[in-house]
Amino acid sequence: MKPLKSSSLIMLIIMMLLLSACGGAADTPTTAPSGGGAGAVATDTPAAAGGAATDTPAAAGGAATDTPAAAAAATDTPAAAGGGAATTPTVAPTPTAVSLGSSSAKTTINIWHGWAGDYLAAKQAIFAAYVQAHPDVAIKLLNVPSIGDKVKNAVPAGVGPDIIAWVDDNIGQNALIGVIDPLDGKGGIDQNYLKQNFPEVAANAVTYNGQIYGLPETLEAITFFYNKKLITADKLPKTTTELKQMMTDYNKANPGQYFAVWNPTDAYFNAPWFYGAGAQYVDPDGNAHLNTPEALAAAQWIRGLQGLMPKDIDTNVADALFNDGKAAIELSGPWRVADLQKAKMDFGLAKIPAVDFGKGGPARPFVGVKTLMLAHGSKNADIAVDIMKFYTSAEQQQTMAKATGEVPANTAAAAALASDPIVKGFNDQAVDGVPLPNTPFMGALWDPAAKAYTALWTGSADPQQIMNDSQKVAEAALAKMK
Repeated sequence: MKPLKSSSLIMLIIMMLLLSACGGAADTPTTAPSGGGAGAVATDTPAAAGGAATDTPAAAGGAATDTPAAAAAATDTPAAAGGGAATTPTVAPTPTAVSLGSSSAKTTINIWHGWAGDYLAAKQAIFAAYVQAHPDVAIKLLNVPSIGDKVKNAVPAGVGPDIIAWVDDNIGQNALIGVIDPLDGKGGIDQNYLKQNFPEVAANAVTYNGQIYGLPETLEAITFFYNKKLITADKLPKTTTELKQMMTDYNKANPGQYFAVWNPTDAYFNAPWFYGAGAQYVDPDGNAHLNTPEALAAAQWIRGLQGLMPKDIDTNVADALFNDGKAAIELSGPWRVADLQKAKMDFGLAKIPAVDFGKGGPARPFVGVKTLMLAHGSKNADIAVDIMKFYTSAEQQQTMAKATGEVPANTAAAAALASDPIVKGFNDQAVDGVPLPNTPFMGALWDPAAKAYTALWTGSADPQQIMNDSQKVAEAALAKMK
């Protein structure tokens, strides 16, 4: 294909891609990598490993087939319309409730969540311990499909839960419409409490417009997986310059194989490079930043990777190459652990190489923070907050993480599990990361960013022009939200 020479043509192509991908709505949610192994449920956010269902706009650019968890889990919604009379719709399952404590308890706290399987069992044990110590309190756990839509309808009607188990990127939009309440001043919760119990990335994730809207449960970030049969820890790249050179040399020495693989067209998987360079997709005030000098530096680096991974690579292709021993390294997240362990691969985790373009610094992946939030209108807010504090305490989170393999957000719990290479590997990466943006404006950025990365990866147009045109698309989408 000849290089695009017209700014308007590039702009037109980006707009066409957006329209074909999301029906013209720039802020339409798309599906992102998620999961977490056995017991996980399909989600729409990269932060939801471990079964926390959410309907938030998520790491975009990929179709649903790029989602590890979604491919393995049944959907919770009826089949899409348009299949004709011969199509049999999928029947949505009845929400599963678990009641803990005495039926004669004075107070019942309702918790809506998306946990399932082994994850639910481990988390249920924590709540069971609470009601045992507080016999006047009962807890009802309700697994709610499409929890985002349900709470937006139920809470204003006065029939919502007391606590919502969700992910931090839901905070902004739901705080603005009054679905969740701030926790400041309740049960001694303030910024100092967060700092004493959670890392900065988790504290920032649950803070919106200067107020605290949740207590962090677990952290999720992508990091480097490496096959120990193909590469040893001492041979891993330390910088992005080393990474690119090692990709070049390894591929040349091993035809048909690749040094490192990931989805280079996905805004979530490219966040470590983009934010590591000092760039950001959008700020809390709703200003896009896709064409800053730092963003351009990241764009140029990504363009320089052409030919070092398969041209048609996506998340599924990257998974398959790593599974088959045809790639030494894969950039991925906790949802990959269970499958690799089942396959008996001898793998290790390593931090993503430091970024040495733009402003430079550590690679900064998005960190999804699973969170307990206080639903607006709870008639027993004080008890609900006490349960949230108990659930996210060091002792309870350490016990839970041992059972589920998740990375606890509680600092003391993570320190106690430092001997676990999986927990330590992801925790070491997460502390350098940035919270999965909890501003509602992020919903308008996933698709323009993904289309920019696609143009950088597959085309030959000038990176500066691509980022300028993507900036215009993002600004138009953001203007509709203001």
